[in-house]
Amino acid sequence: MTALPLQRIDGSILFWATTGVVSRLWAARSVHVPVFAPTGTVNSLM
Repeated sequence: MTALPLQRIDGSILFWATTGVVSRLWAARSVHVPVFAPTGTVNSLM
């Protein structure tokens, strides 16, 4: 009975760790995407 909650906690930690890495990769990718925006406001910020 005590091993089940520990396993769930480890699973949740692995889940949130992987989602955090994926969200950081998407954030890093979204930073490079607005450079191609034709507005010109993003280019002035760079």
